Amino acid sequence: MRDIPSDHTTYLDSLRATSEAAVAAAGSVDSWSSLPLRHFMTSSDDVNVSWGAWSAATLFPFRLWPLLPPWWTLLATLGMVFVICLYLLHIIGYCYSKYRLHRTVDFDPDAPGVSVLKPLLGVDRHLKANLQSFFTMKFPKFELLFCVKERHDPAVGLVKQLMDRYPAVDARIFYGGEDVGLNPKISNMMPAYRNAKYPLVMISDAAIMMRSDTLMDMVNAMEDDVALVTQVPYCKDREGFAGALEQIYFGTSHGRIYLAANCMQFLCSTGMSSLMRKFVLDECGGLSAFGDVLAEDYFIGLEFSRRGWRSAISTHPALQNGAEPTVAKFHARIRRWMQLRIAMLPHMMFVEPLQNGPLPYRLPAFAWAWAFREGLAPFIYIRAILTPSINWRNGRFRLHWGGKIKSS
Repeated sequence: MRDIPSDHTTYLDSLRATSEAAVAAAGSVDSWSSLPLRHFMTSSDDVNVSWGAWSAATLFPFRLWPLLPPWWTLLATLGMVFVICLYLLHIIGYCYSKYRLHRTVDFDPDAPGVSVLKPLLGVDRHLKANLQSFFTMKFPKFELLFCVKERHDPAVGLVKQLMDRYPAVDARIFYGGEDVGLNPKISNMMPAYRNAKYPLVMISDAAIMMRSDTLMDMVNAMEDDVALVTQVPYCKDREGFAGALEQIYFGTSHGRIYLAANCMQFLCSTGMSSLMRKFVLDECGGLSAFGDVLAEDYFIGLEFSRRGWRSAISTHPALQNGAEPTVAKFHARIRRWMQLRIAMLPHMMFVEPLQNGPLPYRLPAFAWAWAFREGLAPFIYIRAILTPSINWRNGRFRLHWGGKIKSS
């Protein structure tokens, strides 16, 4: 066996002594938060000498705490990673919007027919304009199937006026619905769904206003491997502070996540305006299979994805044009959506209140509306967690984990 040179022996003795001193020092300190910052700073020679001790004893981090990053550094690192991911989502959403939302719509006279399901309940000052926009769509073959629960619903008279005004449009009214679950929207649409005659089915809320070429645009997005096409939720221009509040939410925080998620093919679908292949929905059990969940749009997209189908978004956004917006209605709606996300995706509750960023506008109205929404966001978030009941349409429901609902 070869002899170890004396200078190497001296070096090993020095290294061993340094290691023992580091371990002893670590064990003798009760609270590292009380030490000044200089105790965590070493010269390059100290680092070179003590590196062997640090690497040999990484299994004992609490005894070698001075040689590891402080806890606040770890928190800062996690925060930096979160912010970087948030801005990456913003960049992805922005780039995808430039790619997807800035296209011309090509008219296809041979496009497959579409059955449009319109669930209605009551009237508001914008309902006539919203429904009329569907009667004036430029599309080769479509039918309008209006769904109402009661024959004396005031929406019936308005629909009949439009049917008389546009006799060339294939339009029918279905009454009563079917009791297939607690979701009133699904139950209301069942008779119309069973009588739909075209291979594509569109579910469109009463508050949606359509441009004349929007349906053509959505059908163009229905590629061979796509079974679900949705629109990016947005709002029609409306006067007042509450209207600006809605546009800011859907145009910034919600729009960013929706675009980025669809770009990366994460499940993110809204049922306010969605087009789907009827035979795929029938394979999932039809609309009645989703009668006991409140977020039927999410679960429809989930079932389609499990069967290997993709989802896509159209070029035109969904223009929401419901009753006169108010701050209270907006907060109730956002709280309901947040309750559903918490029930279906519990891990999202940790990042939901943190994902908003500064408003990229300098206009006072936008700045004030953004500050108002951001200031109340934590309170809406906390209330959504503490309140398991949801008021929607004419019913009150109790939400359970997984998205299932029961009468409350």
